[in-house]
Amino acid sequence: LHRTGVGGGGAPHRSKLALARYARKWKQLNTIQRKRIKKEEITRYTWINHHDVLAVYSADCAKRVLVYDGPSSNGIVQPCDPCAEVLNDKRFQNALRRKMPSEAHMRFSPSQYRPELLGAVWSMQTGVRQLVEMVRSHILYHKNNDIYLEFSRMAISGNLKGHEALLGLIEYEVRRFQRLSAGKSLCNMEYPHPINEVMNI
Repeated sequence: LHRTGVGGGGAPHRSKLALARYARKWKQLNTIQRKRIKKEEITRYTWINHHDVLAVYSADCAKRVLVYDGPSSNGIVQPCDPCAEVLNDKRFQNALRRKMPSEAHMRFSPSQYRPELLGAVWSMQTGVRQLVEMVRSHILYHKNNDIYLEFSRMAISGNLKGHEALLGLIEYEVRRFQRLSAGKSLCNMEYPHPINEVMNI
C-alpha cells in the first residue's frame, strides 16, 4: 500500500479489456473509451486497497466472521473466507513480491496509475498546491535546468550544509519580503547569527 495509490487489483489488464470491448489496443482508444475501460477495471477488482487504514479486502468481502473469544485468541479477528482467499491469489502474491522502488524512481510510475485527484485534494488540504503548481510550471518552461529549482534541490538534500551564511541571508530576505507583502514594518528584524558574524569580520 505504500508503493501504489491504485484502489485495488486483480482485474484483467486494461489492454485485454480494450481488446475485448472495442477490439482495439489501449493506445488507440479515445478519452471517453479509456474512461469506460477504467470504470470496468474497477468493477473487476479482486481485492480493494484501503490506504487510510492500511488494509486489503476482498471485493466479495462477507463483512461477517466467526469470532473466537477464548483465552488463546489474543483478541485477533481472522478475516472472512473471501478475504483470506486473496492472500492465496497468485496475482496478489506477485504484487507482494514486487520490491519497493526508491523514492527517486517513484516518479517514473505510469501516469495512468497515479491518483491525481487524491493528490490534488491532499495538496489543497496541506496548503502546498500553489507551490506544486509553481514547481510544475518551472519544469515545463525551464526544462529541468532552472537555477531556482536546482538551488531548492541542493538545500533540501543537504548539499548546502556548511553554507549557513548563504542560507541565513536567503532566510532573512524571504522573511523580509513576507512582512512587506503583509504590510508589516521591518522593526525588530534581526539577521541570523551567521550573517552577523560575517558582517562583524
